[in-house]
Amino acid sequence: MREARRFFVLVRFLYTLKPDVLFTHHWFANTVGRLAGLIAGVRVIPFEHSDYSSRYSQKQLLLDRALQSISSRIVAVSQPVRDALILRGIRGSRIVVIPNGISRERFATIQKRSHPVFTFLFIGRLIRDKCVADILYALARVPHARLVVVGSGEEEASLRSLTQTLQLTERVSFLDERPNVEDELAVVDCLVLPSRREGFGLVVVEALASGVPAIVSDTANASGAVKNGVNGFVVPSEDIDALSAAMARIASHAEEHKLLAASARDSVDQFSIERHVDRLLLLAGNRACRY
Repeated sequence: MREARRFFVLVRFLYTLKPDVLFTHHWFANTVGRLAGLIAGVRVIPFEHSDYSSRYSQKQLLLDRALQSISSRIVAVSQPVRDALILRGIRGSRIVVIPNGISRERFATIQKRSHPVFTFLFIGRLIRDKCVADILYALARVPHARLVVVGSGEEEASLRSLTQTLQLTERVSFLDERPNVEDELAVVDCLVLPSRREGFGLVVVEALASGVPAIVSDTANASGAVKNGVNGFVVPSEDIDALSAAMARIASHAEEHKLLAASARDSVDQFSIERHVDRLLLLAGNRACRY
């Protein structure tokens, strides 16, 4: 009953405000927002950030497919997400790709702090799809380097146990989630994200904007931000040999690391928040995106 009241409060709010468009994000908000928008006579544009096929029931996916008919357009944050939506039965003509945006100024002003040991960084949920265990196995082959793991999740206990098994406790630090990712990016040399599934990978763009090169799997490079050998390295998903080789290379070649870091900041112009907002305004105005 309480949820029903909240839904009709939303409908009344939209009916009174009469916005030109309502943007919603993620499955629940997309579902509720589209139904409320239909009743209130408000155009709704939902954002899809990942392929939800493995996380939601068939009934939920069928409902999502049915609601596409009342969506003005559907925004996918990357081409892989668009491809996944089409596989779920969403018509490609309704989907436009608009990458997530960041404040370049926020990350460009990070003051890097020196430290004696080459440091890798992982930021994200500690779940199977993130393949953090692969980083630990790879790190075991890269001497004189350390790893900072920021995040929490169902795999945390097993990852801590694996760290002990691999005798990496002196080289791996586990930290809880941090409100300011800039604090961690200021004291590391390279981001590592070897996920087997990733909708966009915002932390990769944030790292590059901070002048931190990234090593990512081909599936984690959903945004396409990492250019192999230019601002980082792209390796095959779930290939520990390739991952360890890339980590060893960047950790042991100081001049190459310096070149990758120098290219990183200049490679994220397309992900600026200004471009993101401009794309949304163009879309809301029923015009084609310029980018």
